[in-house]
Amino acid sequence: MSIIEFLKNLPEAVSQLDESTPVRLVVGSEACDLDSVVCALVYAHYLSGVPEQPLGRSKEEEGEEGGRPSSAPVSLPVLSCSSQDISLRLDVCSLFKKLGLDTASLVYRDTLPWDRLTRVESLTLVDHTHPWGEVWSLLDHAPSSVGRKEVIDHHPMAAPPPGEEGWRCTNESVGSCATLVAERLFFPSSGSGSGSCPPPPSFPPDQTTATLLLSAILMDTANLDRSKGRTSERDQAMADRLLPLATDASSSSSFSQDELYAQLVAAKFNPSPLTSAQLLRCDLKTVRVCNGNEG
Repeated sequence: MSIIEFLKNLPEAVSQLDESTPVRLVVGSEACDLDSVVCALVYAHYLSGVPEQPLGRSKEEEGEEGGRPSSAPVSLPVLSCSSQDISLRLDVCSLFKKLGLDTASLVYRDTLPWDRLTRVESLTLVDHTHPWGEVWSLLDHAPSSVGRKEVIDHHPMAAPPPGEEGWRCTNESVGSCATLVAERLFFPSSGSGSGSCPPPPSFPPDQTTATLLLSAILMDTANLDRSKGRTSERDQAMADRLLPLATDASSSSSFSQDELYAQLVAAKFNPSPLTSAQLLRCDLKTVRVCNGNEG
């Protein structure tokens, strides 16, 4: 299944969730920026094609769950923002439109029925190390319902994820989390790798996936500008691998690296698509206090 088909099928998959459905959650960061959205979507798409047993519980553990009917696991990329606030991520919306992807099909914190998640086969945090809101509640109130727990992040980790032991961490100093995801899934010889990784596929990403990953790397590294101090050799090497896969000389949608970056930056800082109310939400800062939140 292509990543386009995977995204189109997500709303139906979410609507059909029940307490017997095994799920694989790939959760993006609270920033919900392009890198986070892309990593969540690409990694969840990949997991949707991985057989159940390598990532799930053992057959013995499955047998201890009371003989509930077995069903195929559902992989879900979960974004931290609400479904109405994705429109504030102008670069995300622009890129998705360019690629024929519908942001309305993504899974948001307010569209996921959290109370039905009683069989979380795996939980992967991408582009961050500490669970937010509902994810933290899931771990705190029903830890036994969560199987494999993993972090893939490029930010310095001040402390391991909460929840005691059991987390498998890929935390490496590169400019973009998309670099780590691309290395993990499509070019495992490019990075350090991890013995806990699922086996990578033996094929490169398709054009849509390559464009998503490349776009995230370019935005996080300011178009691979070494003077900004955010670009590693691995980011550069991965961008060099992805660029020919993302572009198609025979296609009318062909573009160069500089053109792609310029389009994303122009979209990100162009407020014209936003209403006055959205502009206010875009600038909203929330301070957490002991008795609630104040904007």
